Formats: sequence, C-alpha cells, structure tokens
Amino acid sequence: MFFLPKNLKKTNLNGQLLEKNHPSTIQVFIKAHNLYRQPQTDQFQQQKGVTEAGADGAAHRQQSVLQRTLKVAEAKVQAAQAQRREAQRQKRLAEKAEKEIHNQFKDVMINKTKQKVYTQDIMRQIEENKAAMKDLQLIYAQEENEKQKLQQQVRLLEKSRLHDIEQWEKFSKKKQGGNF
Repeated sequence: MFFLPKNLKKTNLNGQLLEKNHPSTIQVFIKAHNLYRQPQTDQFQQQKGVTEAGADGAAHRQQSVLQRTLKVAEAKVQAAQAQRREAQRQKRLAEKAEKEIHNQFKDVMINKTKQKVYTQDIMRQIEENKAAMKDLQLIYAQEENEKQKLQQQVRLLEKSRLHDIEQWEKFSKKKQGGNF
C-alpha cells in the first residue's frame, strides 16, 4: 500500500490546494519520490571489484528498486481508481443535470399545453360572445322595428282620433244647428 506523508504540501504544480487523495496530489508525490529515490546506477557501475558484500548490496538495491517500483505502481493504480471514481461522480452529476433539464422541459411543455388549452378556451368564449352579441343585435333590431311600428300605429291612431274629434265637432255643430 502506498501512503502519502503527513507533511506533504497538498498543492498541485500551479500551487493550488488539493485534497489528500486527489489524483494530482498523488502524481506530484510520485514525481518527488522518484526524483529523490533515483537508483545510483552510475556509482554502482563505477565500482571495480564486486565482493560478496557488494553482491548483497546490489541485491538489496535491486530489491529496493523493485519495492519502489511496486509502490509507484500501487500509487498509479490508486490514482487511476481515484480518477475512475471522479469520472463516475461526474457522470452521475451529468445524468442528474440531464434529468433535471428533461423534467424542466417537460414542465415547460405541460405549461405550454395548458396555456394553449386556456387560449383556445378564451377564443371559444370570444366566439360564443360574438354569436351572443349578434343574437342581441338581431333582437335589438327586431325590437326597434316593433317600436317603430308601434310609433307609426300611435301616430295613425292620433290622426284617426283627431279626425274623429273633428268629425264629432262637425257633427255636434250640425246637431246644435238643427239640421239634423
């Protein structure tokens, strides 16, 4: 297992603070670890005689290199796993956002449909009101005709009454005159 030291600065190469298990933090530590722990191959090749202690030292160094390589590989695996988890988290967030957008779109379409139905209802009411208005105008015109006919009859009755009064006056004058 590969652990980050507690005193490691938690910043990336740009100086931004990072989480302890963030993949960039692990990569920065791996780079620093590799630079600090480079195998001293040049010095090893410069040694002239290999003694048994030297062979043990070489085997020990080789084992150290293998252990470091193993630790680096474990760190890379952890970094890859962290990146995969981050990618999955981002995917879930994207799916959630897509679902939210879909729901909002659905709500907008429902509201638009409701508004369309409401508008159609208003237009239907306007048409009904226009038809009722035409009916009222027809009724008003009929009443106006009736009123004019009644006024004409009243005028005729007035004329007839005046004529009757004149006739009555003539008749009563004749009656008084004795020409009866």
